Formats: sequence, structure tokens, C-alpha cells
Amino acid sequence: MDRATDGRQTRNAERTRRAVLDAAVQVIPPMWGGLYTIPAVVPVMEENAAWWDEQLALDGISPERILIVRRAAEGIAVAALYGEQDGGSISTARDLLLELATEGNFRTPL
Repeated sequence: MDRATDGRQTRNAERTRRAVLDAAVQVIPPMWGGLYTIPAVVPVMEENAAWWDEQLALDGISPERILIVRRAAEGIAVAALYGEQDGGSISTARDLLLELATEGNFRTPL
């Protein structure tokens, strides 16, 4: 593998990591519902969601995989907010989602 390809893959992996973590930390369920009732906020939220989809698509991730990974990360974040996930389970889930996003499967069979 040449340096350009290696560098591009490293940047793509980092962008994917940031996207998954961003989705996980931005979800605050009680607040989201309230924010969507403010007309000026809706286009900002939609633009943010579209931006993340575009960034993940630049990594060559299919729209279907983007949907699954983003929604799973958001679900994990919600569970963490409600105290249903500890740091270890969040870390495990993050690693699994990164594998799914970057490799299309899990290294360890589930």
C-alpha cells in the first residue's frame, strides 16, 4: 500500500471515529424533542444530520450502513444517559460500531 492510500485510510478511519462519537455524545433525548419545536432549529439539525451522512459517505460507507451505525450510536448514547450502560459497555459498543462502519462486520463473531 502506498503512502497516499495509507494516509487516506487513516483520515477516513478517524473521520468515522469522530462521526460515531459525535452521534453518541450529541443525543440528549428530552432536549431534542423540544428543539425540534423551534422552527429555526429544524434546518440546522437537518443540515447537521446531512453533513454527517455526507462525511461517512466520503469514507465509502453505504447509506444502509450509515443508517445502522448512526442510529445504533444514538441508541447507545440514550441508554448511557439513562444509566443503562457503563463505561465498559459503551467502549465495547463503540469498538463494535467502528468495526461495522469500517470493515462491514465484526472481528469476533457475535
